[in-house]
Amino acid sequence: MDHPFSPDGPSLVCGSCEPEFDSPTGDGPAAGAPSLTFGKLARLFVDRRDVKFWHTEGPRHNHLYWVRAMLSEQAEPPPLVPRLVTQPKSEADRLRFAQARREVYGFLARAFEYPTDAFLADISNPRSVERLALEFRSLADNDDVNEGLALWRAMAGRGTTLVGEFGLSPLRRAYTRLIYDSELPCIPPYESIYCNERHVMGKPAAAVAAVYRGAGLGVDGHEMPDHIALECEFVAHLADREIAARQSGRREEARQLWAAERQFLTTHLLTWGGKFCADLS
Repeated sequence: MDHPFSPDGPSLVCGSCEPEFDSPTGDGPAAGAPSLTFGKLARLFVDRRDVKFWHTEGPRHNHLYWVRAMLSEQAEPPPLVPRLVTQPKSEADRLRFAQARREVYGFLARAFEYPTDAFLADISNPRSVERLALEFRSLADNDDVNEGLALWRAMAGRGTTLVGEFGLSPLRRAYTRLIYDSELPCIPPYESIYCNERHVMGKPAAAVAAVYRGAGLGVDGHEMPDHIALECEFVAHLADREIAARQSGRREEARQLWAAERQFLTTHLLTWGGKFCADLS
């Protein structure tokens, strides 16, 4: 089976295309959705192999946000998650929220990377769970977060690190299968895919790379700049700088850094991160 996308990517045909699926389902095309014809796919993909691939695989996996993004030029809104939002009322509140963003997005950056021994040890430690639970609730206090924290507590409460069936090697195999396998249903961790680019290293990747450079940062290794782990790490980095500015009394610098965080979140990470997490679930 051909890989559903590649760094080179097929060239896109100019013109708009209506969404091929109206709503996600588990096993086939959405109820009432138009059929996924070769003609419609040919308007999206130049390579006939891509047309043939998606004609077969699209209906099977249209419950995934990223697959629907591959088959439409119209952006789909992220899933709505009800949450309680507490607005900061003082400089102490703003510092506390910046610390929460640093911890939460720093943790998510590690969670979305290739698993390590250190990360496995941390998520098996009940004290780490309780510390991060407070930070998560500061930013997103909702049923989904609370359910996840309850499951995490139950796992960490066993008092031992994850071994055997749930040890590092099985975790790494599962990560590779889910994130980097060429067989569907893989879940690509790249903003470009979720933004209807139909290939990796699209315009969102170039845009976030420019934002990183503007902040004096580059991307180490061979990972693409719009990988979700790198985007989370960037938010944590800005939050860390904001914390230092607030603790030193440099309020204008802190305000500018928070504005940069908010801009990056609303322009990039929050536009697709929820879709990626929904696909993982």
